[in-house]
Amino acid sequence: MSMFPTRALASLDAEVAHLGRLRVWASVQAAWADEPLLQAECVRDLLDRLRGSGAETDPLAGRLVALAAADDPAALTVLLAGLAGVFVVTSRRRGIDIDTSVADQLSLAAEVVHTTELPALHVLAVLVSRVQARHRRLRHRVRFVGGDGGALKGMAGLDDPARQAIARVALGQLGEAIGREVRRGTFSQADWRRLVELRILERPSDEIARRDAMSAAGVRKRVQRTAAALAVVSDAA
Repeated sequence: MSMFPTRALASLDAEVAHLGRLRVWASVQAAWADEPLLQAECVRDLLDRLRGSGAETDPLAGRLVALAAADDPAALTVLLAGLAGVFVVTSRRRGIDIDTSVADQLSLAAEVVHTTELPALHVLAVLVSRVQARHRRLRHRVRFVGGDGGALKGMAGLDDPARQAIARVALGQLGEAIGREVRRGTFSQADWRRLVELRILERPSDEIARRDAMSAAGVRKRVQRTAAALAVVSDAA
Protein backbone atom coordinates (compact mmCIF):
# COMPACT_ATOMS: atom_id res chain seq x y z
CA MET A 1 0.00 0.00 0.00
CA SER A 2 2.85 2.39 0.73
CA MET A 3 3.69 2.53 -3.01
CA PHE A 4 0.56 4.67 -3.47
CA PRO A 5 0.51 7.19 -0.59
CA THR A 6 -3.12 8.30 -0.97
CA ARG A 7 -5.00 9.69 2.02
CA ALA A 8 -7.29 6.66 2.18
CA LEU A 9 -4.39 4.21 2.15
CA ALA A 10 -2.44 6.28 4.66
CA SER A 11 -5.40 6.10 7.02
CA LEU A 12 -5.74 2.36 6.48
CA ASP A 13 -1.99 1.86 6.96
CA ALA A 14 -2.25 3.72 10.26
CA GLU A 15 -5.03 1.41 11.39
CA VAL A 16 -2.99 -1.67 10.45
CA ALA A 17 0.03 -0.22 12.26
CA HIS A 18 -2.13 0.33 15.34
CA LEU A 19 -3.25 -3.31 15.23
CA GLY A 20 0.40 -4.29 14.92
CA ARG A 21 1.24 -2.96 18.35
CA LEU A 22 1.98 -5.85 20.69
CA ARG A 23 -0.61 -4.98 23.33
CA VAL A 24 -3.28 -4.10 20.77
CA TRP A 25 -2.79 -7.32 18.82
CA ALA A 26 -2.76 -9.36 22.01
CA SER A 27 -6.10 -7.79 22.92
CA VAL A 28 -7.51 -8.55 19.48
CA GLN A 29 -6.31 -12.15 19.66
CA ALA A 30 -7.90 -12.51 23.10
CA ALA A 31 -11.20 -11.25 21.67
CA TRP A 32 -10.81 -13.83 18.88
CA ALA A 33 -9.97 -16.66 21.27
CA ASP A 34 -12.87 -18.72 19.89
CA GLU A 35 -11.76 -18.09 16.29
CA PRO A 36 -8.95 -20.58 15.55
CA LEU A 37 -8.72 -19.44 11.92
CA LEU A 38 -7.87 -15.91 13.05
CA GLN A 39 -5.07 -16.83 15.41
CA ALA A 40 -1.81 -15.30 14.19
CA GLU A 41 1.45 -14.10 15.67
CA CYS A 42 0.94 -10.64 14.17
CA VAL A 43 -1.46 -8.81 11.90
CA ARG A 44 0.93 -9.07 8.94
CA ASP A 45 0.86 -12.86 9.19
CA LEU A 46 -2.93 -12.77 8.99
CA LEU A 47 -2.79 -10.45 5.98
CA ASP A 48 -0.32 -12.76 4.22
CA ARG A 49 -2.70 -15.68 4.70
CA LEU A 50 -5.59 -13.58 3.40
CA ARG A 51 -3.74 -13.03 0.11
CA GLY A 52 -3.48 -16.72 -0.77
CA SER A 53 -5.60 -18.64 -3.28
CA GLY A 54 -9.40 -18.62 -3.05
CA ALA A 55 -9.66 -22.14 -1.63
CA GLU A 56 -7.15 -21.26 1.09
CA THR A 57 -8.60 -17.89 1.98
CA ASP A 58 -12.34 -18.62 1.88
CA PRO A 59 -12.66 -19.91 5.48
CA LEU A 60 -10.50 -17.08 6.82
CA ALA A 61 -12.23 -14.40 4.75
CA GLY A 62 -15.62 -15.78 5.74
CA ARG A 63 -14.87 -15.38 9.43
CA LEU A 64 -13.48 -11.88 8.94
CA VAL A 65 -16.59 -10.88 6.99
CA ALA A 66 -18.88 -12.30 9.67
CA LEU A 67 -17.06 -10.45 12.44
CA ALA A 68 -16.83 -7.22 10.45
CA ALA A 69 -20.55 -7.39 9.74
CA ALA A 70 -21.06 -7.64 13.50
CA ASP A 71 -19.11 -4.37 13.94
CA ASP A 72 -15.70 -5.80 14.83
CA PRO A 73 -13.35 -2.95 13.78
CA ALA A 74 -10.20 -5.10 13.78
CA ALA A 75 -11.78 -7.64 11.42
CA LEU A 76 -12.92 -4.86 9.08
CA THR A 77 -9.46 -3.27 9.07
CA VAL A 78 -7.76 -6.58 8.19
CA LEU A 79 -10.34 -7.27 5.49
CA LEU A 80 -9.99 -3.83 3.89
CA ALA A 81 -6.20 -3.98 4.07
CA GLY A 82 -6.31 -7.29 2.24
CA LEU A 83 -8.41 -5.76 -0.55
CA ALA A 84 -6.74 -2.36 -0.91
CA GLY A 85 -4.20 -3.54 -3.47
CA VAL A 86 -6.97 -4.83 -5.73
CA PHE A 87 -8.71 -1.46 -5.58
CA VAL A 88 -5.48 0.35 -6.48
CA VAL A 89 -4.93 -1.91 -9.48
CA THR A 90 -8.52 -1.41 -10.63
CA SER A 91 -8.22 2.36 -10.36
CA ARG A 92 -4.96 2.41 -12.33
CA ARG A 93 -6.37 0.16 -15.04
CA ARG A 94 -9.40 2.44 -15.49
CA GLY A 95 -7.25 5.55 -15.51
CA ILE A 96 -9.22 7.25 -12.74
CA ASP A 97 -8.04 9.20 -9.71
CA ILE A 98 -6.53 6.65 -7.34
CA ASP A 99 -7.07 8.68 -4.17
CA THR A 100 -10.82 9.19 -4.65
CA SER A 101 -11.42 5.82 -6.26
CA VAL A 102 -9.69 3.79 -3.55
CA ALA A 103 -11.45 5.76 -0.80
CA ASP A 104 -14.79 5.12 -2.51
CA GLN A 105 -14.12 1.41 -2.96
CA LEU A 106 -12.96 0.92 0.63
CA SER A 107 -16.10 2.66 1.84
CA LEU A 108 -18.29 0.56 -0.46
CA ALA A 109 -16.54 -2.63 0.71
CA ALA A 110 -17.44 -1.80 4.30
CA GLU A 111 -21.01 -1.16 3.21
CA VAL A 112 -21.27 -4.43 1.27
CA VAL A 113 -19.95 -6.36 4.27
CA HIS A 114 -22.52 -4.75 6.56
CA THR A 115 -25.53 -4.92 4.26
CA THR A 116 -25.28 -8.06 2.10
CA GLU A 117 -24.76 -11.76 2.60
CA LEU A 118 -21.67 -13.20 0.96
CA PRO A 119 -21.29 -16.82 -0.20
CA ALA A 120 -19.04 -19.36 1.49
CA LEU A 121 -17.01 -19.83 -1.70
CA HIS A 122 -14.95 -17.18 -3.51
CA VAL A 123 -15.70 -14.75 -0.68
CA LEU A 124 -13.20 -12.05 -1.61
CA ALA A 125 -13.84 -12.34 -5.35
CA VAL A 126 -17.58 -11.86 -4.84
CA LEU A 127 -16.99 -8.99 -2.42
CA VAL A 128 -14.70 -7.22 -4.91
CA SER A 129 -17.17 -7.83 -7.74
CA ARG A 130 -20.02 -6.27 -5.77
CA VAL A 131 -17.90 -3.32 -4.72
CA GLN A 132 -16.80 -2.61 -8.26
CA ALA A 133 -20.35 -2.90 -9.60
CA ARG A 134 -21.53 -0.35 -7.03
CA HIS A 135 -18.53 1.84 -7.77
CA ARG A 136 -19.35 1.90 -11.49
CA ARG A 137 -22.94 2.92 -10.71
CA LEU A 138 -21.72 5.54 -8.24
CA ARG A 139 -19.34 7.09 -10.78
CA HIS A 140 -22.05 7.09 -13.43
CA ARG A 141 -24.54 8.79 -11.11
CA VAL A 142 -21.96 11.36 -9.97
CA ARG A 143 -21.35 12.31 -13.60
CA PHE A 144 -25.10 12.41 -14.23
CA VAL A 145 -25.90 14.79 -11.36
CA GLY A 146 -22.89 16.96 -12.17
CA GLY A 147 -19.70 15.60 -10.70
CA ASP A 148 -17.89 18.57 -12.22
CA GLY A 149 -20.33 20.99 -10.61
CA GLY A 150 -22.01 21.96 -13.90
CA ALA A 151 -25.46 20.72 -12.97
CA LEU A 152 -25.25 22.10 -9.45
CA LYS A 153 -24.40 25.75 -10.11
CA GLY A 154 -27.84 26.85 -8.96
CA MET A 155 -27.10 25.48 -5.49
CA ALA A 156 -24.30 27.94 -4.77
CA GLY A 157 -26.45 30.05 -2.47
CA LEU A 158 -27.60 27.18 -0.27
CA ASP A 159 -26.12 27.19 3.21
CA ASP A 160 -26.39 23.42 3.60
CA PRO A 161 -28.00 21.31 0.83
CA ALA A 162 -28.70 18.44 3.23
CA ARG A 163 -30.66 20.61 5.66
CA GLN A 164 -32.54 22.27 2.79
CA ALA A 165 -33.48 18.86 1.43
CA ILE A 166 -34.62 17.58 4.81
CA ALA A 167 -36.69 20.73 5.29
CA ARG A 168 -38.45 20.32 1.93
CA VAL A 169 -39.19 16.61 1.99
CA ALA A 170 -41.41 14.88 4.54
CA LEU A 171 -39.67 12.22 6.59
CA GLY A 172 -41.40 9.31 4.85
CA GLN A 173 -40.67 10.73 1.41
CA LEU A 174 -37.08 11.35 2.38
CA GLY A 175 -36.65 7.73 3.46
CA GLU A 176 -38.10 6.51 0.17
CA ALA A 177 -35.90 8.88 -1.80
CA ILE A 178 -32.76 7.79 0.03
CA GLY A 179 -33.53 4.10 -0.50
CA ARG A 180 -34.23 4.69 -4.19
CA GLU A 181 -31.02 6.64 -4.77
CA VAL A 182 -28.93 4.08 -2.87
CA ARG A 183 -30.31 1.37 -5.15
CA ARG A 184 -29.54 3.53 -8.18
CA GLY A 185 -26.00 4.12 -6.99
CA THR A 186 -26.29 7.91 -6.60
CA PHE A 187 -24.70 7.50 -3.18
CA SER A 188 -24.25 4.61 -0.77
CA GLN A 189 -25.95 3.83 2.52
CA ALA A 190 -22.60 4.48 4.18
CA ASP A 191 -22.49 7.92 2.52
CA TRP A 192 -25.92 8.75 3.93
CA ARG A 193 -24.88 7.54 7.38
CA ARG A 194 -21.81 9.76 7.26
CA LEU A 195 -23.90 12.75 6.18
CA VAL A 196 -26.23 12.29 9.15
CA GLU A 197 -23.34 11.84 11.55
CA LEU A 198 -21.37 14.84 10.29
CA ARG A 199 -24.08 17.36 9.40
CA ILE A 200 -26.88 16.47 11.83
CA LEU A 201 -25.29 14.66 14.78
CA GLU A 202 -22.19 16.87 14.38
CA ARG A 203 -19.67 14.11 15.00
CA PRO A 204 -16.04 15.06 14.19
CA SER A 205 -14.96 14.11 10.67
CA ASP A 206 -11.71 12.59 11.98
CA GLU A 207 -13.68 10.26 14.26
CA ILE A 208 -15.80 9.07 11.33
CA ALA A 209 -12.66 8.76 9.19
CA ARG A 210 -10.92 6.46 11.68
CA ARG A 211 -13.90 4.13 11.78
CA ASP A 212 -14.32 4.02 7.98
CA ALA A 213 -10.61 3.82 7.10
CA MET A 214 -10.74 7.14 5.27
CA SER A 215 -9.15 10.55 5.65
CA ALA A 216 -11.11 13.33 7.37
CA ALA A 217 -10.95 15.31 4.13
CA GLY A 218 -12.32 12.30 2.27
CA VAL A 219 -15.24 12.05 4.69
CA ARG A 220 -16.10 15.73 4.20
CA LYS A 221 -15.82 15.40 0.42
CA ARG A 222 -18.14 12.37 0.32
CA VAL A 223 -20.65 14.10 2.60
CA GLN A 224 -20.60 17.21 0.42
CA ARG A 225 -21.17 15.10 -2.69
CA THR A 226 -24.01 13.16 -1.03
CA ALA A 227 -25.65 16.37 0.20
CA ALA A 228 -25.48 17.89 -3.28
CA ALA A 229 -27.00 14.80 -4.89
CA LEU A 230 -29.73 14.65 -2.26
CA ALA A 231 -30.61 18.29 -2.86
CA VAL A 232 -31.03 17.58 -6.57
CA VAL A 233 -33.25 14.60 -5.76
CA SER A 234 -35.42 16.65 -3.38
CA ASP A 235 -35.82 19.42 -5.95
CA ALA A 236 -37.10 16.86 -8.46
CA ALA A 237 -39.53 15.27 -5.97
